[in-house]
Amino acid sequence: MTEQSISCPRCGHTNTSDSRFCNKCGNPLVADAAVAAVPPSQSAGAKAIISLILGILSIFMLGFLAGIPAMILAKHEEDEIRRGRSPVAGEMLAKLGFWLGLIGTVLSGLTILLIVFFIFFGLSFPFIFSCAL
Repeated sequence: MTEQSISCPRCGHTNTSDSRFCNKCGNPLVADAAVAAVPPSQSAGAKAIISLILGILSIFMLGFLAGIPAMILAKHEEDEIRRGRSPVAGEMLAKLGFWLGLIGTVLSGLTILLIVFFIFFGLSFPFIFSCAL
């Protein structure tokens, strides 16, 4: 006689009937299929896609104005994926969105510091040269 099994609603892994959590992804298992989390799908969640777009924009155009929201959205999406409320397919997009947002934020911060540096020393150079003469 074969043992009954429960299929994970998140990743589809087959677990034994006495399992409370999936052995593959750790998602809580429910005996009733009507109370399932997010079924496995091939499309990523909207937050993951938006975080990736904002991350790209933060590098090329908007700096920290898009980078910080990209990082926040990506972290929210990763939490939702861990809880089983968002599709697993968006995990890589969310990670890319976070890292691109971080890079864009750092680059915009360095650019602002460089501009302030040049303004400060650019205004001081005539004064330094006039005192030397």
